[in-house]
Amino acid sequence: MSNSSTRLQQILQAQDSDLHRITRHFQLDASRLASDITAALDRLPRGATSISDFAPAVEESIEKAGCSPH
Repeated sequence: MSNSSTRLQQILQAQDSDLHRITRHFQLDASRLASDITAALDRLPRGATSISDFAPAVEESIEKAGCSPH
């Protein structure tokens, strides 16, 4: 199980997280949402040590926020 899947399960086990409020508001099936998100995360490539291809607008926002590694 990936770290992301574990974190998602921890959020879903919390008493009243934002994710719970969203699922209730939109009347979503929480278990189906969890399995769909886990499946999507499991399809992502593994082993990347950094993210290097930000869209220009995202990169500009990161730089403005002062979070740029450059």
